[in-house]
Amino acid sequence: MLVALVFLTLFGFAASEASAQLQKTVAMVGARSGASWPLWIAKEARLYAKYGLDVEIIQIRSNLQLAGLVAGELDFITGIGTAIEGIGKGMPVKAVK
Repeated sequence: MLVALVFLTLFGFAASEASAQLQKTVAMVGARSGASWPLWIAKEARLYAKYGLDVEIIQIRSNLQLAGLVAGELDFITGIGTAIEGIGKGMPVKAVK
């Protein structure tokens, strides 16, 4: 399973390409690997902007993902294991396939 939470915040953001203001969104990747390539390719191809998003992709340690997500510093994470761990602990996160 490559990506579980990639589109968590993308639902409902179907803004047109002509939209003057993009919504700032922060995505997290645990490592620069083949699993994170789709995020980088979409950014380079300006696919996020097409849907009204200005996505900043940052790399942080995986053990900090949940804290950043719950604190509102991250808008979505890509680790399904981390998401399941958070759900099990009662954190307000959702996994999307």
